[in-house]
Amino acid sequence: MAAIGGGFSEAAPTGVRPVDVLLTAGFAAVVTLAAARARRWTWFVLAGLAAIAAGTAATTAVAAIALAASVAGALMSRRRAIGAVVGALAVQVLLRLPDLGFHGSSSLYAAVAVAPVLVSGYLLLPRSRRHLVHRCALAGAAVCGVGLAVFGASVALAWSGVHHGVQQARQGLDAASDGDQEAAAALFESATRSLASSHRTLGAWWARPARVVPVLAQHAEALEVATGQAAEVAGAAGDVAVSADVEKIRYTSGRIDLARLAATREPLEHAASVMKVASDRLDRAASPWLVGPIRDRVDGLAADVDGTLGDVELAAEAAAVAPGLLGGEGTRHYLVLFTQPAEARGLGGFIGSWAELRATDGDLDLTESGPINELLTAPGREQRRLTGPPEYLARYGRFRPWEYLQDTSFAPDMPTVASVVAELYPQAGGRPVDGVIVADPYGLAALLKLTGPIRVEGAPQRLTADNVAQFLVRDQYIQFGASGERRDFLEQVGRETFDQLVNGTLPGPRKLGAALGPAVAERRLMVFAFDPAEERFFEHLGVAGRAPRPEGGDGLMVVTQNKGNNKIDSFLERTVDYRATYDPHTGALNATATVTLRNGAPSSGLPDAIIGNNDQGYPLGTNVLYFSFYTPHHLREARLDGERIGLEFQRELGWAVYSRFLEIPPGGSVQIELDLEGSLDTGAEYRLVVGPQPLVNPDDVIATVQPTKGWLVESTRGFGITSGGRSAAIRIEPRQTTVLEADLSRLP
Repeated sequence: MAAIGGGFSEAAPTGVRPVDVLLTAGFAAVVTLAAARARRWTWFVLAGLAAIAAGTAATTAVAAIALAASVAGALMSRRRAIGAVVGALAVQVLLRLPDLGFHGSSSLYAAVAVAPVLVSGYLLLPRSRRHLVHRCALAGAAVCGVGLAVFGASVALAWSGVHHGVQQARQGLDAASDGDQEAAAALFESATRSLASSHRTLGAWWARPARVVPVLAQHAEALEVATGQAAEVAGAAGDVAVSADVEKIRYTSGRIDLARLAATREPLEHAASVMKVASDRLDRAASPWLVGPIRDRVDGLAADVDGTLGDVELAAEAAAVAPGLLGGEGTRHYLVLFTQPAEARGLGGFIGSWAELRATDGDLDLTESGPINELLTAPGREQRRLTGPPEYLARYGRFRPWEYLQDTSFAPDMPTVASVVAELYPQAGGRPVDGVIVADPYGLAALLKLTGPIRVEGAPQRLTADNVAQFLVRDQYIQFGASGERRDFLEQVGRETFDQLVNGTLPGPRKLGAALGPAVAERRLMVFAFDPAEERFFEHLGVAGRAPRPEGGDGLMVVTQNKGNNKIDSFLERTVDYRATYDPHTGALNATATVTLRNGAPSSGLPDAIIGNNDQGYPLGTNVLYFSFYTPHHLREARLDGERIGLEFQRELGWAVYSRFLEIPPGGSVQIELDLEGSLDTGAEYRLVVGPQPLVNPDDVIATVQPTKGWLVESTRGFGITSGGRSAAIRIEPRQTTVLEADLSRLP
C-alpha cells in the first residue's frame, strides 16, 4: 500500500512519468520496510519532521497520525507493524512536500528525515539481508554509471552538430535581416540538418538509460527537446525565407503586389505555429534541476524563440489583413488628419488640414485634400449631428465639436476621435470612410525619412525630416502670421508629404519600422480601422493610438487643451510630481499630485497667431487652457497656487477626470495640487501607468511610491529603489506610455 501511495504522488525525480512512478513507489516501499526494523526513536524523527513540513491540511493530518503511531509504539512492546505504519504514512507526506525556500529543498529535507530510519533499519538487518541490500545498491550504482556514460557519449557526439547548427541559424537570421533571402534559406537548411542529426543522436535508443537516472534525466530531456525544437524552428524559418520573402514585398511606384503579399500568409502562420509549440516545449523542458551551462543554453534558445515569435505572428497577421486594407477586396477610403500640437487638444493638437486616401488593388492615391476650414464651412453646418460615443458627448458636447470640426480631437484616445470624425465627415461633404489616419508635424518628419525632402511653394528652404517639425510648429507662424498664404502652405505640406509617400517606393518592413517606430510609439502617427480584425492588427502593431487604462493599478495622465485658438503651446512646459503611499495588504492608496504649468511665451514680439487670443480679452502672451488630470482615484482636495479650488468631475476611458480652465500669464506659471485617495488591486506589486499627451515639449515627471510601515521595496522595473528600500522613485520625460512597477515584501 505504501508503494501504491508513493507511485500516485506527483514527485518527479526524472520527469519521465513511468520511471517516476517506479522510483517513488520503490522509495516508499524501502522506507516502510526500513521503518519496520528501525529503532523506535527514528520513528519520532521521521514522523516529526514530516509533520513540521507538511504543506496541506490533508498531509498534516496524515503526519499527525504517523506521529501518534510512533508515540503509541514507544509505549508498547516493539512491533514491526507499528514501524511500518509510521514509515508508510510519513513517506507519503515527504513525497508531497511543498517547496521549502529553494529548488531541491524538499528533496534535501526528505533525505534528512528518512536517513535515521534507513541507517537504523540497515544496521538491524541480518547479515544475509545486508548482502542483498549491497547487491541492490551496486545494481543502482551501475545503472547510474551506465546512464552517465551514455549521456556523456551522446552529448559528445552531438555537440559539434549543435554548435554548427546554432551558428548557421544565427548567420541565417543575419542574412535575412540584410535582405539576402537566398543565403538565408541555404543557411537555415544546413542548420536544420545539423540540429536534426544532433537531435537523433541525443534521442537514440542506446542513450535511453540516462532517462532513468534522477537529475540526469532532466538534462537528457532538455537537450533532446532543445535540439529538436531548434531544428523545427530552423526548418520553418527556411520555408519562410524561400516562399515568404517579406523584405521583397515592398510598396513600389505607388503599388504593392497583393497576390505576393497574400502568398506569405500560409508559411508565416506555419512558422508561428511551430515557434509556439517550440516555446511551450522549451518552457516545460527548462527544469530547475538543470546545471548552469545547460540551463543557460536552453533559456537562451527559449528567449530567442519567444523574441521572434511576436514578430512572426505580427507578419502573419499582416499577410491576413493587409490585402483587405489595401483595397484587394474592394476600394477603401481613409481620412487623413494633420494635427498641430502648438494648439493643444487631447489627442495632441487641433486639426489643421485633411486629405482623403483611396486604396484599390494595392494602388494608393490621394484623391482630395484641403484646410480644415473647407469642412468647417461646408453647407449644412447647422444640421450636423453627433450621436456618440456617450462619454465623448458628455464631456465635450458643450463645445459643439460637430460645428467646429478642428476640435474633434478633444479626446486623448484615437479610437474615440476616429469614430467622431467618421460620423461627421460625410455630413461635411465627404464620403464614408473605412479608417482614419492622424499625423502631426513630428509624424510628418518621420514620413520624410522615407520620402526624402520636399519643396513647397513659399517655404524658405527644402523641408526635411530634421527641420519640418520646427517649421510647422513655430517658424511658419512667425514667417506667415495668420495670413491665408500660411493656411494654404500648411495644407500643402501635408498633401505633398503624403502624395510622395503613396506614389513613391518604400523600403522593406524592417527599415519602415525603424523609420516610423519612434513616431508611432509617441502617438505622432496613428491609424484606426473600423473593421475589427484590421483594428486588432493596428493594436498589435502599436499604431492604434489607444489611450492607456489603469486596469486595477495606479495611473495618471495630464491633458491640456488650448482655449485661446492660438499656437502658444509650443511654449508650454509641464512638470508632474506624483507621490503615493500604498498599503499592499488592503490596497489603500493616498497620493498627492503636484502639476506645474509654465508659459514661456513673451508678451510681445511674436505674431498674434502665436501669442494672441482671438479677441477673447486676455493680454498678449496669456495661455488660456482647459486642464484635466486623469486618475483612478477620488479627489479629496485641490489647490491652485496654495488656495483651495473646486474642479469639475467626469469619467472618461476608465479614468476619473478632474478639470478646470486656467490662465497662465506670459513668462509665468501656475501650480495645481491634488490630494487623492483610492484603492488598487491588493498584492505585493505596485504598478503605475503614465500616459503622456503628444505635445511639443515632453512632460517632466517625478514619481515616488512608498509602501506602508512593515513593507519594503524589493525590486523594480522602471523605478529606482531609494531610501534603503523604503521607497521607489524615478524622474522621466515620458514620450510614450510608460509602465513603472515595484515588487514589495514584508519586513522580517
